[in-house]
Amino acid sequence: MIALSILLVAGLIIIAATWSDVRTVRTQLRQMRQARPQAEPDPAEPPPLPQTLEGALTRQLLTNQVTAAQYRRAMRAVAMRDAERHPVDLPPDLNPPQMH
Repeated sequence: MIALSILLVAGLIIIAATWSDVRTVRTQLRQMRQARPQAEPDPAEPPPLPQTLEGALTRQLLTNQVTAAQYRRAMRAVAMRDAERHPVDLPPDLNPPQMH
């Protein structure tokens, strides 16, 4: 019982010692948020164009320029092209079994 009381008192002392620090940090964060200008996108400025084929396809999907099926077919073609251009060399013990 005495040990529990000592732990409780120690915990209260720690809380009391750090409470003012917590309040100070909260106040500083609040002030920083209020001082920070809110970045709003300029409606006259269009979003940047995608830099990759995958990005362009994704943008077309999100803007309903292509259907989901068209997107999947195009991404499959991109993956196949990448596999041909940049084949992955697996260590000999990780090669898949040969199909006969």
